[in-house]
Amino acid sequence: MLSCTLASFLRGVAFAPVAVAYLFLVRRMLARPKNCSTTALGVAVALLAVTAQLQSDPASDRDAKVEESRQRAYMEFPSLRDEKSELRRLVDAAVEKLRREQRGFFRDTDWPLRLAERCAAALKKQADAERDQKDPERVSDTFIEGLKERGSVKSATRLQTVNQYGVTVVIYYLDYITEAGFRREGKYCVTLNHTPDGRYFVIDYHPWGVP
Repeated sequence: MLSCTLASFLRGVAFAPVAVAYLFLVRRMLARPKNCSTTALGVAVALLAVTAQLQSDPASDRDAKVEESRQRAYMEFPSLRDEKSELRRLVDAAVEKLRREQRGFFRDTDWPLRLAERCAAALKKQADAERDQKDPERVSDTFIEGLKERGSVKSATRLQTVNQYGVTVVIYYLDYITEAGFRREGKYCVTLNHTPDGRYFVIDYHPWGVP
């Protein structure tokens, strides 16, 4: 509060001589309209512009830009208005964390929209991951991709998915490297089970037809 009052006082001090000069020029032009030059008129206009600039409040301008960004965030993500929504809770938690660890983030007046976009993207990624975990073929494909990254599988073609004995089996045709280092091709199956909430996980991986 004290800093705001001081800032207002300083703006008033800076504004006073400009206002006096402006009023003097205007009075002179009104008293001698025929002798008033274009230069004097230009000076008067310039002084008026400087006065407006001195009277502006940078803090108020910044707050207005932040609020504008917040309203854009509300328009793009309506659930932000609901304090109990998942997105709103995530944004509020992120604000608290940033205030403790990264206060510079708030220097950007567009931070409300940026933060909302970041949190919305995180929620979408989480939702996609949960959806993938409930798809046995996606879980199995991810497992096979891991084998490719390690170099034990060169290529893979998913053939079919069957349910047997209470588990799910995804069958592939693989181009792979054996433990002895030989390159082979053939059918392999990935066996999966699932949790009560429907999330699949790999429990076995072996050549097709081998118990």
